[in-house]
Amino acid sequence: VFSLLSSVGPLYGTGVHIETVALPTLAMGAAYFLMNSGLNAIVLSTSQGRSPFRHWVERYKNLAGIFVSSASISLVLAISLASAGAAGALLVMVVFSPLVLALHQFNRQEMERQKATEEHVAEINQMNVSLAETLATMAEEFDEDTSKRHIRGVKKCSLWLAEEMGVTDPDQLEALGFAALLHDIGKATISDSIWQKPSALTAAEQRLMRTHPAVGARLAGRISERFRLSVAPIIHSHHENWGGGGYPDGLAGDAIPLGARIVQVADCYDALRRKRPYRQPWTHDEAMAMVRERAGSMYDPVVVQALEALEAIAEERGATMK
Repeated sequence: VFSLLSSVGPLYGTGVHIETVALPTLAMGAAYFLMNSGLNAIVLSTSQGRSPFRHWVERYKNLAGIFVSSASISLVLAISLASAGAAGALLVMVVFSPLVLALHQFNRQEMERQKATEEHVAEINQMNVSLAETLATMAEEFDEDTSKRHIRGVKKCSLWLAEEMGVTDPDQLEALGFAALLHDIGKATISDSIWQKPSALTAAEQRLMRTHPAVGARLAGRISERFRLSVAPIIHSHHENWGGGGYPDGLAGDAIPLGARIVQVADCYDALRRKRPYRQPWTHDEAMAMVRERAGSMYDPVVVQALEALEAIAEERGATMK
């Protein structure tokens, strides 16, 4: 970039004036910064399944000033050294050393600030997960330990399914994880005598039970604006059926959010595998047979295929979903 924008060669011994190479030097610094930060952003964002531009903005945008300042200092330093003798060169280095050290210190502080910010975000996310688990426990069995195992099981299975289906966007995965934890939070507004009833529900009780997805979506939206935008739609639609006839809106097929289709299958499988007030836990084979039977009617066949793929992967690794 420098060579293209200027007609000068090496600066030592040429006596070039600063105004001759000022703009080419700044362009050189900008090009170096964009290549350095851009290539890093592409590599890291690809490995994390994120947008390269978003990753660049978050991690490297604030470092632009450092690179531009470094280019300016290097220009003045190079011009000064080119015209200085042996003794003068040492003096020039001494004079410019504080500027170089100041840039280095600023760069170090910026990197430490980014690290502290990332650690703070991680702590907040963990607090949000704990809050979501606590709220979700209110809507599950009276046995808190069983409840946490179920909601955590639904979350883990949902994320496995999403990964198997090629979902890599961190925001989508985060939303899916929170929605899996909070998918039945709307049940907290329904009497225990109804959703823990050991016998069949009456028509009136069924209508009341079918309000819990919409209620849960509203509750999640009140917790956080981000929950309202990304998590609430998954919670709202996790009882819609692939073939139609679900609730609360009677959606079908691709009109149902992908996250809701994933949570629905994960919730079914994990719920069948756990003891309920009205039945004993099903075996793995029994639960898988039920999920397969509902593929194409209640459940998205692609999500069911992903669950079967997880089963096959577990067997190949000598593990088991059972």
